[in-house]
Amino acid sequence: MAKKEFFRDKRISEITGGREVICPGAHDSLVDRINALAPDQALYIDFPILPKQFDNTRKFLKYGNEARAGVNPEAPPAEAIARALHDAQVPFGSIVVRSRLDRLTVTRTMLDTCIEGMKLYAYSVQNAPIKVAGPYRGQSVIKDFGAVFNVDVPSEERKIERHRVKLSNVPLYDVDSKKQLWTGIEAVCDCDFTRWWITGRYLQERLFCQHIVAAYYAVAKFCTRNRLFKDQTAEDMKVPSWAVPFPIFSEVAVGYWNKMRAQVIVNTGKMRKPLNSGKRSKLLGDYTAAKGKETALWHPGDKKIIDYNWY
Repeated sequence: MAKKEFFRDKRISEITGGREVICPGAHDSLVDRINALAPDQALYIDFPILPKQFDNTRKFLKYGNEARAGVNPEAPPAEAIARALHDAQVPFGSIVVRSRLDRLTVTRTMLDTCIEGMKLYAYSVQNAPIKVAGPYRGQSVIKDFGAVFNVDVPSEERKIERHRVKLSNVPLYDVDSKKQLWTGIEAVCDCDFTRWWITGRYLQERLFCQHIVAAYYAVAKFCTRNRLFKDQTAEDMKVPSWAVPFPIFSEVAVGYWNKMRAQVIVNTGKMRKPLNSGKRSKLLGDYTAAKGKETALWHPGDKKIIDYNWY
């Protein structure tokens, strides 16, 4: 289905046209080669990007290495996310969070999806505001079990106006860290992102799409701007910045991602194609491992994600 211009993937002719095409060697650092691309250059990868035991990105993302967060009950969420990315064995392309509420449910977010959601949120601020309704639980229940929100998120596709997202167990109070509400955040979206994700590595595995990521950012903004209860101020009750259940990438990491989308093609064995989401996720894992959390991740005081360069 055709996407809006802001989200449309580049064609091969747009990536290579008028540019010097560089062919890296199999032993070159793709992170360094992509980072070093000038605006008038493109990269043609003529060798497999994924580990040889995986013949497609779907299998790699399901059964390959992953960053695992939520296993340490004492770690604050932001620290747990950063530590999981640091400790992950490369190559990896997703982060999973095991719920400490039931100790069974696992949520998985592809690294590429994290940035797709950031871009969708930035788009919504300027073009089609995300609509947030809630919370749908009482104040005393929210303290122990988190809040529920219904969120309408704009679609990237021309023929679909919006997607409906339901977020549950959203932490609104900085309470006893042992509750670990952030690990049990649940989300459902009406898009078809998870249609191909019938089975996974874990018995109870949920997949976060870009609409869920964008919805979470919108809920955080909504809660800080609205006084939800008469006896609570916005400063008292808000989605804590530390409670985001997926990585928030830095502006320089997004710059690397932009180059992957606009200046890189790959030989799939049958034809030349732009990098798909799975391969971008793998290369984001490589980037995070190579550059470290100080470079790859957003930190308080950094530029707002809506002000990033989203070309």
